[in-house]
Amino acid sequence: LVGGALLVLVFASILLFHAWKGTLRMSARPSGRRLVRFTPAERMVHNTVAVSFVLLAGGGLLMIFGKHVAIPFLGHTVFSWLMQLLKPVHNFIGLVFVVALLAMILMWARDNVWDKIDAEWIRRAGGLLDRGHVPSGRFNFGEKTWFWFGVTILGITVSATGLLLDFPVYLALRENLQVANLIHGVGALLMILLALGHIYMGTIGVEGALQSMKTGEVDEVWARDHHEAWFDQVTAKKR
Repeated sequence: LVGGALLVLVFASILLFHAWKGTLRMSARPSGRRLVRFTPAERMVHNTVAVSFVLLAGGGLLMIFGKHVAIPFLGHTVFSWLMQLLKPVHNFIGLVFVVALLAMILMWARDNVWDKIDAEWIRRAGGLLDRGHVPSGRFNFGEKTWFWFGVTILGITVSATGLLLDFPVYLALRENLQVANLIHGVGALLMILLALGHIYMGTIGVEGALQSMKTGEVDEVWARDHHEAWFDQVTAKKR
């Protein structure tokens, strides 16, 4: 009940925020000059994590809330068959998620360390409230928070407990299985709640953000607006 209420609350809050602030636009028209922000390998790993996470989240939510939401529409028999099919699919996709997640953590850990410029981002809440552009490195403090708490801590927690649930023989006691299942469910729910904000900012929340992951490139105006310190570093190397 609490988890479902939090999901509705967070989703509604994002919709209300978007209705209030709209999409954060670039400060000027695109210059036409492009910078490489993500390599093909980085995009492949990120997109593998993203797609597998969405599939796992959808399946997991159906497992948790399905008896309250889906059974009234599908009926007990169809829902039972659906769960029998979903469980092995969930387990397989989970293995893909774990491998891609660890690769992403190793790939981006260095770019997500604290920088003194992050203090300005915190002070101004990333410019979301005053709609100003706050300088940052390759990743801003909001993205770093998502990376360390959402991706790394919660991601590893969910992955570890998920693997234990896949191979319950290592848990030995029924009580251990129940604890692992509880940690897995709570961790996954927290990760989903945080991911909603990340997905919003990476799609309709910020103009040009989605394009950066689709093509790996961003316009110079976008780079200067959102990641000025990174922009200065990249352009300095070209001189």
